Amino acid sequence: MSEPLKLKKLILLAGDIGMLLLSLPLTLLIAFQGRFNRQILMDHLLPFLFIYGFLLVLFYVNNMYDMKAFKSTTSLAASIVIIHGLGVLAGIVFFYLLTDPAITPKTNLALNMVAASFLIWGWRAFFQRFLTSHLSVRVAIAGMNEHAKELADIITKRPYMGYKLVACIPSEPLFGHTFEGDVKTIFTDKHLVENLKKENIGTIIMTENPHLNPVIAQAFYECIPHRIQFLDLAQSYELLTGRIPISYINQTWFLENINEKTKQLYDSVKRVFDIFASISILCASLPLWPFIAFFIKWGSAGPVFYSQERVGANQKRFQLLKFRSMIHNAERGVPLWAKINDPRVTRIGKLLRRTHLDELPQMINVFKGEISFVGPRPERKEFVDVLEKQIPHYNIRHIIKPGFTGWAQVNFRYARTPMDTYEKFQYDLFYLKNRSLILDLSIILKTLRLFLKNE
Repeated sequence: MSEPLKLKKLILLAGDIGMLLLSLPLTLLIAFQGRFNRQILMDHLLPFLFIYGFLLVLFYVNNMYDMKAFKSTTSLAASIVIIHGLGVLAGIVFFYLLTDPAITPKTNLALNMVAASFLIWGWRAFFQRFLTSHLSVRVAIAGMNEHAKELADIITKRPYMGYKLVACIPSEPLFGHTFEGDVKTIFTDKHLVENLKKENIGTIIMTENPHLNPVIAQAFYECIPHRIQFLDLAQSYELLTGRIPISYINQTWFLENINEKTKQLYDSVKRVFDIFASISILCASLPLWPFIAFFIKWGSAGPVFYSQERVGANQKRFQLLKFRSMIHNAERGVPLWAKINDPRVTRIGKLLRRTHLDELPQMINVFKGEISFVGPRPERKEFVDVLEKQIPHYNIRHIIKPGFTGWAQVNFRYARTPMDTYEKFQYDLFYLKNRSLILDLSIILKTLRLFLKNE
């Protein structure tokens, strides 16, 4: 089930690259008309490849390769226009400030961005329509529970992800539960394989353990020679949502999926990156610190920096550093969850939070090794004590270092309640299982998008 999704992403990326490359000769044909030739194309190619690479990074940062985040054609057009507008700015910097003034491509930059915008929009609109109509994997869900209904809802409402729910396979009477839409019922009888092949179903999502029902297990076993793929609910949920369903997994899941011994080289490389990145950001931002300190003191009485005890790897406590954005003694000794439009935030604090400048001192924590650049959000000890009692397996998130940013932070809103934390922990489990240098780079790129919007 994951392979078709990866293939679709590669097709989408290849189409974007093709449209960007096609936009260049179209631009030059219009700009040079009868004087266009191969030499003109080659003279323009290298400079514009720089711009195209920048655009592809912006596409990725804006989740345009995330099948879960496909947009309507109107929203898609708006995103493309904004991204290509940033491409114009990058081109201006490149052509006017970083290159020889004699280079001619700068005169055709705006025209090329317009042509590329139309081509990319047309390609993606076609891709979404064609994907929905012709490239869908036909799926059946076996069993019924709350996660199964959620998966059914996701598959039905997001056809652009490339999956089509065709049938349900009840293991027991459904007790009144049914899937919405035109979903057939297929029973685990002697006609199971025949009915699956008739509906061209290639994947079955098992929401219940087949070991508990020998009849079901035998029926599914007979499907194996017919190239039918079986996924358990956790695998499917992870693929379609980027989360691990807490209420479905047990200790066996952790034994099968979490192996810290294999992460030693990754952890070493990650630590080197943390040191380099934290030093670079600290050096680059240091000229801003006196101005930030001045405005904090000018805006309200109290210290410039704010430190708070957080829980790190292996339950080790440390002091997390930030620029103060709230009034002094905002909690008065009582731990409180942050609120939307929190009245304790100062006017300067609102600006610092909006620009995320209040988080710059955390680079000191990264440099010291107390947190990593990427990882679960570091929580307060008072909250951890409560959450470990309310959320199953919550203590497992502390086997790795918390992070300045993370998979949960780029996929879910700021946690203001235990229920929000429950949702975010499912993303933390996904990161714990799948963390790698590639995923870390992906998270860092997506973090850049957070600087362009509110919490």
